[in-house]
Amino acid sequence: MESIFRRLLNAGIGIASKTTKFAEDVINELVEKGKISEDEGRKFMEDFEREGEAQRQVFEKEMNAYISKALEKTDIPTREDFKRLEERVSVLERSQPGATQVNTINP
Repeated sequence: MESIFRRLLNAGIGIASKTTKFAEDVINELVEKGKISEDEGRKFMEDFEREGEAQRQVFEKEMNAYISKALEKTDIPTREDFKRLEERVSVLERSQPGATQVNTINP
């Protein structure tokens, strides 16, 4: 499932990159033709990049929420679940004389 999300994310990044390059090319052409000033072009690109970053953050937040929901539905234990179980096992081992210690699992 992660590979699907990774591919979608990479596709989105690729599209954003191509869009930015296209916008830069158009702005540079307008500046060269004298239709806008260099300052106007620079301001447009700054605004464009700022808006792109805001949209990226919204997308990332929505994607994280979607992934979290999908993982909850699969009933896969979380890292915190493993840590709690590890602690419980450790407590049980300490309470039993002669019990064998289990090595800590490193996720």
